[in-house]
Amino acid sequence: MALRGLQSITSFAEYPPHLQDKLARTAYFYSIPSKKVIVRQGHHAETFYFLITGQAEETITEHKDKDKEPESTIVNTYEKGDSFGELEIVHNIPRKTTIAADTTCEVLAIDSEDFYDMFMEDGDQTFEFDHFKFLRTIPFTKGWPIRKLYEHPQMCMSHFFKKGSVIVRDSNNSEWLFIVKSGSCQVIKELREAKPLIVAQRVANEQVGGEKYAPNGLNIGPRIDSRRRKGFQLGPPEFASPTYITALQPATNEDIKNKTYEEKTVFVQVDMLLPKDVFGLSMMCGENGITDITQPSLSLVSRGIECIMLNKRFFMEHATAFVKQQLKEIVRPYPLQETLQKHLQTHTDWEHYKMQTLSGTLKSVGRKPASP
Repeated sequence: MALRGLQSITSFAEYPPHLQDKLARTAYFYSIPSKKVIVRQGHHAETFYFLITGQAEETITEHKDKDKEPESTIVNTYEKGDSFGELEIVHNIPRKTTIAADTTCEVLAIDSEDFYDMFMEDGDQTFEFDHFKFLRTIPFTKGWPIRKLYEHPQMCMSHFFKKGSVIVRDSNNSEWLFIVKSGSCQVIKELREAKPLIVAQRVANEQVGGEKYAPNGLNIGPRIDSRRRKGFQLGPPEFASPTYITALQPATNEDIKNKTYEEKTVFVQVDMLLPKDVFGLSMMCGENGITDITQPSLSLVSRGIECIMLNKRFFMEHATAFVKQQLKEIVRPYPLQETLQKHLQTHTDWEHYKMQTLSGTLKSVGRKPASP
């Protein structure tokens, strides 16, 4: 009965059924008066919360000027059905923001000790942990002593990240490997927004109009190229015909000078990870000298994912020469920052050219005299 009632909480209902049952058994309920601080920036993370009723405000305090008092900025508002506080527990880092009750709030709370017991299944070694069994099916663990995890269960945990959660903000500062067990997640890269640097060479040598075309489909979601899952390479858009390439010429200095753009950034999806895919291997290999390729900083965003988190340092401490050689053979790095930026520019130029060509064609059709 209690579980059925909790399933009306949006963020709770996103968890798989077996985790919902565990949450219902370990969580405790309490009321928080208006204006009371629930979590404080800089403090050790001890509790994970589901907001049942009320509203809470999230602020971040920054020292923007060392000669002035620190400033607090509202960055988010939590409503009924939201949850917060889990990522700091997962990554074992201090609270990044302060969250205070804006109205009287009722919350469901899970402390860090129960949280770890729940997602690591600690304390019951009479059977092989489900996530250890799953690890044995992943190619990069072949020959790696998974039995070591029985002695150090805190080095491996299974966790569910709700849709939209930023699992990793900077891949070069993450201590975990993430192995997708179910669901999916996006590998995201922040790039400079590309502006069209080409103009179409028109047969009639007409002056190109002043239309400004924004990059199409380059926010989180659509990919520039979907071939990395097979070839682990991000390529430029495929032009429909070689003649299109010869029909493009660089914009003149005057063209560029007359366009005043603000410097902006866009978030581009580099990869989509599905069950049994792994995030963090190429970074780990670079950090430990297995490969000599520097990896760009990437982010990992959940689309509703249950994953296994394996500590990188622990993995490398117990990796044999065979395992390291195997990693060298199977791990394919992500493209470099410069390569991604170049492909984004190519994609933008191509989209701009297509739109200009279509616009010119429609105008030409409109100018044709009507048939007698």
